[in-house]
Amino acid sequence: MSEDDVDPENPRPEGHYPRFRDNKWHYVPDELAQTISLGPAGDGEQGQDWVLTFTPERRNKDDREKVLVRLTPRALHELYIETKSLSTDQRMQRDTMTPADGDEERPTSRRRLLQAGERAE
Repeated sequence: MSEDDVDPENPRPEGHYPRFRDNKWHYVPDELAQTISLGPAGDGEQGQDWVLTFTPERRNKDDREKVLVRLTPRALHELYIETKSLSTDQRMQRDTMTPADGDEERPTSRRRLLQAGERAE
């Protein structure tokens, strides 16, 4: 699929990610990738929440609006657990992080590690 195939107003890939079918989806094309940032919400004090920001594509460039996602220390830790042991190739594979369409029981990489007896820290 190329960038031209993505509808900026409805960017959810057809047939993918059934768990998230009712959620709002955003699309960040290459030209807006520099708008993605992750960092402390304030002055970086211990235990402070972090903020993930990005600007999704819209049909009309004037409708673009920065999205801010507040991440508590627990949420940030969960992101780390989900990705810490994955190679770049594994991160790019569709079914590594979420179940494939019609396969709701497929474990995520984190569940695979836990099932294998490794402890998530």
